[in-house]
Amino acid sequence: VLPQNDQPSFDVGVSVLNVTEYGALGSIANYSVDEVAVNITKGKDSNEDYQTLSFEVVLSSGDAGLFVQEAWLVTYTDVVTNVTANVTSVDANGTNVTTEVVTQQTDTVNSTQYTPSGMPRMSVDGAVTFTLAPYKNGNATFDVILRDNGLGNDTFVVTSAFVVTVEAVNDPPSFEIGRGLLQVLEGGNRTTGEGSANSSNATSSNATTGGVNSTNTSNVVMSESSGNQTFYGVAVNIRKGLDANEDYQALTFDVVLRSGNASLFSVFPAMDVNGTVTFSLADYQNGNATFDVILRDDGGTETGGLDNFTVESAFNVSVLPVNDQPSFAVGEGVLSVSEGSGNHTFEGVAVDIVKGNDANEDYQTLSFEVVLRSGDPEMFSPGMMPAMTTDGNVTFGLAEYQNGNATFDVVLRDSGGVDNGGSDTFRVVNAFEIRVASVNEAPSFRLGGSQCLPGRDFINGCVLEVMTIMLWRNSFLLASPYELSGFVQGIVAGPSNEDQAVDLNTTITDPAQGALFDELPVVARSGTNGTLRFALAADQSGEATFNISITDSGGLQASRQFRVVVFSGEVELAISAADSDCFSGGVLDTNCLIQNLSATLSFPADRIVVVSAGARRRLLAASDVTVVFLGVSDSTTLLSDLGGASAVESLPGISTTSVSLVDRDEAREPSFASKAAVAVDEDSGQYVDEAYITDIAFGSESRSDASGQQNVTFQVSQVSSTAGLLSVAPEVVAVCNPQCANATLTFTVAPQLIGTAVFVVGMQGTGLNRTLTITVGPVNDPPSFTLSTGAITLWEGAAGDFTLPLFASFSTGPADE
Repeated sequence: VLPQNDQPSFDVGVSVLNVTEYGALGSIANYSVDEVAVNITKGKDSNEDYQTLSFEVVLSSGDAGLFVQEAWLVTYTDVVTNVTANVTSVDANGTNVTTEVVTQQTDTVNSTQYTPSGMPRMSVDGAVTFTLAPYKNGNATFDVILRDNGLGNDTFVVTSAFVVTVEAVNDPPSFEIGRGLLQVLEGGNRTTGEGSANSSNATSSNATTGGVNSTNTSNVVMSESSGNQTFYGVAVNIRKGLDANEDYQALTFDVVLRSGNASLFSVFPAMDVNGTVTFSLADYQNGNATFDVILRDDGGTETGGLDNFTVESAFNVSVLPVNDQPSFAVGEGVLSVSEGSGNHTFEGVAVDIVKGNDANEDYQTLSFEVVLRSGDPEMFSPGMMPAMTTDGNVTFGLAEYQNGNATFDVVLRDSGGVDNGGSDTFRVVNAFEIRVASVNEAPSFRLGGSQCLPGRDFINGCVLEVMTIMLWRNSFLLASPYELSGFVQGIVAGPSNEDQAVDLNTTITDPAQGALFDELPVVARSGTNGTLRFALAADQSGEATFNISITDSGGLQASRQFRVVVFSGEVELAISAADSDCFSGGVLDTNCLIQNLSATLSFPADRIVVVSAGARRRLLAASDVTVVFLGVSDSTTLLSDLGGASAVESLPGISTTSVSLVDRDEAREPSFASKAAVAVDEDSGQYVDEAYITDIAFGSESRSDASGQQNVTFQVSQVSSTAGLLSVAPEVVAVCNPQCANATLTFTVAPQLIGTAVFVVGMQGTGLNRTLTITVGPVNDPPSFTLSTGAITLWEGAAGDFTLPLFASFSTGPADE
């Protein structure tokens, strides 16, 4: 019986091999599944036990790529080694020299890495092993062939013996952070530039800046913004999974606030599938917010898959504060005041004052600056230019006598600064105008000092409450009218900005007092000064009061009062030092005397004047004191008007040795003594006579100025004269120091003339004349002659008589001889 090989056989045990995709978290690549083939037999009879079996697994359908494929990887590497060699050479001396030379040698070395096949295979005990390729899933069906080493029927095939099912496992998506800091500027509509004003004279310009999207940079500073913000590339390298079989999946990003202020946003940050973040800022909010980002796919989580990937603190949105421009509106735009009205405060010039559009700027401080745009700064007093307080009130001070208009800009500043493009300044052009209306100021002038009895020295000073001109009766009658230059001084129409005409008038307060004058006082104006002119009436005394007024073209007036006192007598008191309360240290206290006189005699103290002759300034004991009682017009009744001599003699505190009345009521004529004739010799030259006129007296006229200095002029006029008798005409000049006493006569006689000249010498202003006769008497001059020759020459022996002209000329003297 010949042997016949029995066919080996097996049964399929595990026909479905379920595994999960390799590459997912926690997955494995190598698998071994037992009892895929069971009941394995070499044949039906035991005589085949000696045989050996082997399985072959053949892919019948499905994806071989589910498994690692056999591969050879050859790697080439350059290896550098140093090669040392000895080189022998001959030096200059003929000696062999050996030098070691090192060179580098590069060799390429290859290495082979073998990757065995991971396709399923079956061991003789029916176990299947295989290695999965990463990130592959699907089904693969295999036939299994069992072979023995007998002859003949040695193969047993089971088709579709088992199926390897690689179940898909969702790989988590992934991404990286490209830009982690998103910086933007605080949101909100902002106005920059100049603001507007409500007043009619104000002008303005406005500028607004809207939102601008960020650029593709890691740290982005936005412009002033109020719209959506977009940042590209916040998430980069976005992947759905590690294997391409997840490309069908859809991705979504979730943005979750991790920390910070959610009120920064009006639209919360979101991220699209491209990694772009968009959001909208809430107005006027700043700060920081940090966000986690979660990437999700739609692969699910079956079989242990993962469908999300989280990056904590993935990005930070930093909203930088931007200083909002302060603002205000103009309330009162025209500030009207009057010239010279001093300091002013106007409330509500600036209203609706805000530090910014958002409450987070309430900590800031504000300040106003007022800038002159047009007008004259001299309208305002030093240090009082217009300024504005933080509550919008304007203060300023006016300079005197200035008017006009001035326009001002107002600049409002806050303390927020200009970082990040902020604005801390708001300006309103022509915000307000100050109008200073002109006010007519009164004209002004002043009067000179009182004229108190020219030529007299007032011990208690000529200082009176009312400007007074005191004169003796019949003063200046022969030199009328009396003129007092500089009596009115400093005539101005008002401040320098008032160029007006001024009328000057002089009026008497009581017309009855006009009897004192032949010509009432008037003031003749010359520039800013005026000269008082008047003429007294004869034999009149008393007092007259006058008003001097100036009126400008605006109708405003200024006035001053003066009086003219004409009196005829004075009381002369001889005062002894004994028992006198008004002497101190031997010197008379004139004020004490005046007060005592006033109290005792019931006479106003301001109308009592103590005078003294000459320049004596102090009155000593036993001095004679002259007291003038202003307003007492009649010397004959002076003492009786004062209560009589006994009343004056019994003054308390004053011991008077005598009281006498000096009558000043004489209407004396001026006079002077002069020589009627002057005789001089012929050829006597200049003649000077310092006592030609003596005893100059002005009568009732003082001819003294306010300082007591007298002046007088003498006029010399010729009546007849021998022709050419005088080479220099006569001149008469008064000598006044300060009183006028004498006058000097000077003239010069012409040579070799004799004869007579008659002149009239007059005191100017008086009508007083004297005749002067000047006689030039003869003086016998010697005769004279000249010879025609100085020598007579004759020949020796000349005969006869000789007659020759000896004299060329001869004279008995001048022609008058």
